[in-house]
Amino acid sequence: MWLVCVASSAEAGKCRDVEKMMRDTWDEYDRQARDAGCVHPAGGPFKYMACAATYPKKWVVRPFDKVKGWWNGMARGGWATLGPRMFGPDWDEGKLVGTSGRTFLGAAPTNSGKVTVHLKKTDGRAETEVTICATRKGAAPREVANFRIENGKDNVGKDFSRAFSGLEDSIVTVNLDAKSVSDTFSYKVKLETEPLRWDFGTIQDGFADLHAHQASELGFGGAVYRGSHTGPAATALRPCDGKHGLPGANKSYFHGNGFPTHSDWPNHMDIGHQQIHESWIKKAHDGGLKLIVVSAVSSEPGCELAKIFHPRPGVSCRDMPNLHAQVDAFIAFDRAHDWYEIALDPWHARKIINEGKLAAVISLEASRVFPTDEGDLVDQLDKMYVKGVRTLGLAHEFDSRFAGAAPHEVGLRKFVMSAGQTVKHPELLGGFKYETLSRDGEPPGKWNAIGMKPDRYRLVDAMIARHMLIDFTHMSTKASEELFSHVSRKHRFYPLHQSHSRFRALLPPEVRIEQAELGTTEGQLTMVKRTGGVIGLRPGLQPILAREGTSLTAECHGTTRSFRYLLEFAQRRGVKIALGTDLSGSIEMMGTRFRPTGVSGPAGVMCPGSKAGSRTPDPGPPPQGVSREFANHGLRHIGLLPDVIADLGAIGTDPPALAQLNHSAEAFLDMWERA
Repeated sequence: MWLVCVASSAEAGKCRDVEKMMRDTWDEYDRQARDAGCVHPAGGPFKYMACAATYPKKWVVRPFDKVKGWWNGMARGGWATLGPRMFGPDWDEGKLVGTSGRTFLGAAPTNSGKVTVHLKKTDGRAETEVTICATRKGAAPREVANFRIENGKDNVGKDFSRAFSGLEDSIVTVNLDAKSVSDTFSYKVKLETEPLRWDFGTIQDGFADLHAHQASELGFGGAVYRGSHTGPAATALRPCDGKHGLPGANKSYFHGNGFPTHSDWPNHMDIGHQQIHESWIKKAHDGGLKLIVVSAVSSEPGCELAKIFHPRPGVSCRDMPNLHAQVDAFIAFDRAHDWYEIALDPWHARKIINEGKLAAVISLEASRVFPTDEGDLVDQLDKMYVKGVRTLGLAHEFDSRFAGAAPHEVGLRKFVMSAGQTVKHPELLGGFKYETLSRDGEPPGKWNAIGMKPDRYRLVDAMIARHMLIDFTHMSTKASEELFSHVSRKHRFYPLHQSHSRFRALLPPEVRIEQAELGTTEGQLTMVKRTGGVIGLRPGLQPILAREGTSLTAECHGTTRSFRYLLEFAQRRGVKIALGTDLSGSIEMMGTRFRPTGVSGPAGVMCPGSKAGSRTPDPGPPPQGVSREFANHGLRHIGLLPDVIADLGAIGTDPPALAQLNHSAEAFLDMWERA
């Protein structure tokens, strides 16, 4: 994030004329950064890198905002007479009249030193001098470029951009100085800086989970989830009194004993108790989890409904406060655990992993993200970006201001989703707006008729300018198709991914109906492949077909014996995959092939050698690498992810398909580098 400061023509000039501005700005920025505690102790070209991603303890205003406030103060009598403006990945447009000039000043230093100043002439005839300067702390500004844009109309539309290297820890200024008394010069300008790129090579071994709700107890106004992702297990996972959750879903809540017996929760079929605790995250990391996408999640209708039955006075159900609380919790967790670090870009993630730590990437998942009544869209995005958010979805359970959602109306979820959609979009007269279509060779069915919405591409383009990853998991099929058209035509096939999904080609017809638009269509699979994306596969309970185009349901559905077919399908189709568990996301997890139905196994489990309708589990003890806990309880918490992979190997999953999963951290980072 950068601030642009516009000076009057009296202050505009060559590098010597900005010396006082630069000295004052550096002093203020350095003071605010040190007060914030975000100056890197090692210094060097990434000395201030952490200032762009953390909210330091007891300090809730970013260094950028502090500098901006200071700049506004300077405007009352100092050299900043016209106030601050943005100067960064978004174009800033303006016009010089006569002999006026403008100086654009970044209020934060570069990191890698690789900088591109983008400048285009859009109209006018005036001759204009361009001077670009770079200033390190304690040094005089130095000129890095000086050139003239000749008068006349012949060069309207021409690109006068300049790229630089070797500007580490420098603040960049750009001065435009018109030289005509009567003519004008119209332009647009922006600044791009490349991140640091640590060269540690590929990650040979290590898997990724692209969708886990680490701090879900802080979402939904605190009315749905119990337990905590951090703190001593005796308190974080203590027994539950049952005073939370949605009505009518009691079969999906296992209230009661948590620590120390865990006889009630966590449970692989539970939708209301924390499945991600720091001890379990560490166990997963020790077992091969190298990268995790931690998603802040909330739902205003679900929160309001839960609060009717479990009042929480003074607690907001608005999505954005709930999302900010979770992102702040991720940052606090980073500070408190030396084996966990929030990754700001793919090269930073490689550095984290190379140091033996778990790389965490922050995501957002909510239907009312960046609402119109909470400020400018890009300003809201930047507040989250500064906190370290690097990916998000454009829709969740309901149509958002950006895109139509993928309905999945079944059971209690159908009631909550239809009610929430009606409240948020009364113009649709009671739910989702459907159209009947046949897609990807499927029989005609109901699909959400809402695609990308008016604010759609402003958010998409702003995310792409910041090299953020776009997750289209919960978007309507129509919206995803329109998104793909936009990124392929205007952004050179910018990568798209689905963080938690399944392939519709392997879902039995009755499950397709139940899941509605959730699930990766053939068209969406092609989108991911063509953009170099990744699909996170969700290990749930639904039956899976052994092979596309057949009616053969995989044995032992809802266990590793059915999940393996998703991996093998991906291998055949040439699409990159990872895990996308959706743990603590109000959804059931994978069961176990070693226990009969009604204990802790999934409903209707059918294992090899059993007769139709029987409850016979897989015979014998669990194989090497598979714990008794997983064999008895299935995927009931994140610490058992290594057991899932070990069991997939034990049942004979095709080695190339299993290898894809074992190398999924590299697949994600490869996608991120492409962005």
